[in-house]
Order: sequence, then C-alpha cells, then structure tokens
Amino acid sequence: MGDRPSPRAPLVSFDVNHRPALWRGGEAPRALLALARAADLVFVGRDEAESLWATPRPDDIAGLLGPAPVVLVKDAEHGATSFVGGVRTFVPSLPTEVVEPVGAGDAFAAGYLAGVLEGRDEIDRLLALSAYGLMNTTNW
Repeated sequence: MGDRPSPRAPLVSFDVNHRPALWRGGEAPRALLALARAADLVFVGRDEAESLWATPRPDDIAGLLGPAPVVLVKDAEHGATSFVGGVRTFVPSLPTEVVEPVGAGDAFAAGYLAGVLEGRDEIDRLLALSAYGLMNTTNW
C-alpha cells in the first residue's frame, strides 16, 4: 500500500445527477454546467445532458462540459463513453435484467473512481463501472 505515490492535488469529481423537482425555474442548466466545468472528472447521463442542454451525443456533451480532463457519459443499456485527454473510449453495457435502478449511477461512479484510485487503465475503469452498476441493479 505504501508504494503508491500520493496525488499532487485532490481530484474533484462531479456527478450531474439532475433531479428536476429540486430546482426552481430554469436555474438547473446554468448551475449544473458551471459545476461540471469546474470539476476534474464529470459523470453525466446522456439523457440528462439532452434534457438540460439539448446535447444528445456523447462527443457534443464532452465538448460542452470541457475543459474537464475527464468526462464520462453514461448511456443506460447502451454503454459508457469516456473522454480523457482528447481520447474517446466506449465500453458497451453488460446485458442484464434491471430489477431496481435506484443507486445504479452512484455504483457506476464508485466503480470508476475505484479504478482511478487503483491506477487502472481507462478500459478497466469503464469495465469496473459497468460491473458495479450491474451488481447494484440485478438480483444476485
């Protein structure tokens, strides 16, 4: 454990996690965009980005949310796309029967962040993200 170098500065991650009922008027799009742009790592659902900012494509979402070094776009049953240092990586979702979706996004973020802390490469991080989400939404 002690042989891993400590990061130079804390990593700030932000999960957009838009809940329309918690916002007044049209405040959410502007406020969430400002928070996302201030983070080092941003998690956002493709559907959230489409409803908030009319940006349905992962590449457009990454362009909008920049300059974050890492943007991760979750697209439910289709997969996840990450943008790290200008490199786009896509991993399809694992086939599953969803029993309860509550908490799946948090589990996805936990899997990805665990991969970051463990120094895994981007494919492994995205696979960890999928596996954590899978465990959280199916009957085991």
